[in-house]
Amino acid sequence: MAKETANNGNGWICLHRAMMEWQHYDDVFVKAVFIDLLLSATSRPCWSCGIRLTRGQTLRSSRKIEEDNKISRPTVLKALRTLEESGEIVREKITQKIVKTTIVNYSKYQDFNDFSGKNKTPQRLPQRLPQSLPQTTREQDNNNKERDNKTRAHEEILQGWLNNRITLERFCITEHLTIDQFTQLAQAVINEWAMTGESGTTESDTRKKMLAHIRRKAQAMNDRGLFVGAEPKDKRLKGIIEDCKTLIAEGYNVDSVREFFAYWTQPANDGTGRMLFEKQSAWDTRTRYIKNLNRKAQ
Repeated sequence: MAKETANNGNGWICLHRAMMEWQHYDDVFVKAVFIDLLLSATSRPCWSCGIRLTRGQTLRSSRKIEEDNKISRPTVLKALRTLEESGEIVREKITQKIVKTTIVNYSKYQDFNDFSGKNKTPQRLPQRLPQSLPQTTREQDNNNKERDNKTRAHEEILQGWLNNRITLERFCITEHLTIDQFTQLAQAVINEWAMTGESGTTESDTRKKMLAHIRRKAQAMNDRGLFVGAEPKDKRLKGIIEDCKTLIAEGYNVDSVREFFAYWTQPANDGTGRMLFEKQSAWDTRTRYIKNLNRKAQ
């Protein structure tokens, strides 16, 4: 059984027999790429990488398709162009590295409600798949509306945090995050909850649960060095360098300040790529330096 994708919370997709008469069915590469996109497309509105996705959209990269299907990159790109030209998909470049793909008739492919074999889907379909399919059931619509309402509530909570910069910056300092990284993780949580239907019993409970999820994700990302690696070391050193220059300008011993700087900027022994000062839950260069001086004087 194919592994469940991150974007499709149901864990499976519909694949109609009419696909055997699809114009690209005999092209094994185009077929493989199209099925890959169907499997990765989200089945309901959600957030991914800070980008709002609607039903039938995915941020699946050509490189990931290449790796998972063992198809060469030129072949993957050619298959994507073929699907675009025939109207099966629409691709939109969001950033230099992110492309949003929309499967044009995703709902027509996936909205099957009658599994008895008596549905009225045509047995032979020219070119596009399929021509007409039943509408979603009222129960499905109600479930989708409930999930959308929860997602909007979660997005409002995130926006409230972003508006309260002082509290947010305090949390980010403690968890070694930037505001952008916090936003990315929060949107990842909202995306996951949109698929699972998870939420708190009250708004306060939801806030606490979201922060706990964000904290766990931040710890995992930092432990793997994924956030640190995205920012150049010289940029991360800028603040402590300026602080040390200020200490020297105020008359503190140059060699002592240099020794202090050399110690706290050496790599931490945790495999994350962080420096020792970045491992501290809170960091103030002046306070830490004076404490070190007092400790040596004792």
